[in-house]
Amino acid sequence: MSNGSSEIGAIAKGASINFAGAIFRSVLGLLFVLILSRLLPSSDVGIFFLGLNVISIAMLFSLGGLDTALQRYIAISIVDKDARETWRYLVSALYIIIPALIVTSIFIYVFSDIISSDIYKKPELKEVLVYFIPYLVFMSMAQLLLSVTQGFKKMQYKVIAIDLVNNGLKILFLYLMWLAGMQLFAGVLGNTLAILIAMIMGVVFVFKIMPPLPEKLKGGYAGKILSFSMPVAVARLLTSGNGLVEILISGYFLTASDIGVYAVAIKIVAVGLIVLSSFNIMFSPVISQLHSQQKLAELKALFSSVTRWVFVISAPVFVLMSWFSLSLTEIFGSEYTAGAFSIFILAAGQLFNTLTGPAGNILLMSGYTLTNLAINAVGLFLSITLNILLVPEYGIEGSAIAVSLSLFAMNVGRVYLAWKYIGIHPYDINYFKPVIAIGLVILALIASGFGYDESYGIGPLVLLVSASMCLYCVLIYAFGLNEDDKYILERIASRFKRN
Repeated sequence: MSNGSSEIGAIAKGASINFAGAIFRSVLGLLFVLILSRLLPSSDVGIFFLGLNVISIAMLFSLGGLDTALQRYIAISIVDKDARETWRYLVSALYIIIPALIVTSIFIYVFSDIISSDIYKKPELKEVLVYFIPYLVFMSMAQLLLSVTQGFKKMQYKVIAIDLVNNGLKILFLYLMWLAGMQLFAGVLGNTLAILIAMIMGVVFVFKIMPPLPEKLKGGYAGKILSFSMPVAVARLLTSGNGLVEILISGYFLTASDIGVYAVAIKIVAVGLIVLSSFNIMFSPVISQLHSQQKLAELKALFSSVTRWVFVISAPVFVLMSWFSLSLTEIFGSEYTAGAFSIFILAAGQLFNTLTGPAGNILLMSGYTLTNLAINAVGLFLSITLNILLVPEYGIEGSAIAVSLSLFAMNVGRVYLAWKYIGIHPYDINYFKPVIAIGLVILALIASGFGYDESYGIGPLVLLVSASMCLYCVLIYAFGLNEDDKYILERIASRFKRN
């Protein structure tokens, strides 16, 4: 077994539960978008997602990075076996978030008309923003409470409450509200009721795992929590390519129907990111540990193995998503085929994102926090600038180009600085295997007469994607697996068997 294989196995095991949750979240989330697009016209879908993105930005100011801070300090208090400290951190976080939610909610309510009519020239957005205010409160509280369970390393609770129950119920509530004749507001109220139940589950889970409540409890850690959470909130705001900023800027220039088409394209492409996000969650603490111990050889080996496997698994997803983008968008409705080329562009940008793996986390967890923050700031500035320049001329394709170029610039910078500051990079000759394999799959599709710009029904699409994935897996296996690759597969397989 090569150096660092035990750490790779730990990452693979830990990533499996997050991976399972990400699969549920992505599949159910995409199913929600599919049903929404089938029930409502694209203009209403656009207003829905524009309103949701405004609320998501508002959540950066109400929740900020409190969930991440609470998760960190809860974990530390558990190590110290101090029940009073555990509760003090939670109470302090509540002292912060409740006033923040009150202020943010009032702001949305007061300025909803200005946002909808004066900024976006879409008066119908006003009611959507107002109806989304309870969702803002419930989602922020749910995220905060479930971060406590993550601090206790009970990852399954968030998967159950958010990924399964919330995403499942919002589909049910959407359909029931639509049957009741609510149309556009069916999606808003469906999301709100679902996250309310998830928040209640969060309360139950917190009291289940927390130690007994001490007497004469008080906060006192608000300053400490804020000092950690504020940079996290800024980093989240600066993170480009998540669709929030792009939808908000595009909403200023484009029609509600265009926004609906673009939002669906973004949601489709986001499915391919589940592997990267799952491995990032579990790789971060290992980075910090190995860097602090100056075990750079092991860190490089892990960086290379994790990045390669993220790319190996993600590459066929993004490539086939691009190749069959016309057929994918037709599933959502004929209106959404206008977003097929946007999917191609966005998938190309995210494919490069997976090729660089957890380079950003390497910088962040190795102590280069400001460096990583600066890269995010540059990426956001580039994305905003390119969106403003390209969207008026090229529409949603212009925004997709802006997102992909900013992702490219950010990730090149991250990999370069990881090599410059830490002396590591993830690349070796093994990267040619997935590239050659996916290239052969595309050649097989072309030789068989299945072109890029053609439309297929759902049945043929499923068969083509399944056959392409099988061919890709056979080719990867035929090219050979190294020792670390086999170890990762064994640990993932054993974890899923136990689950």
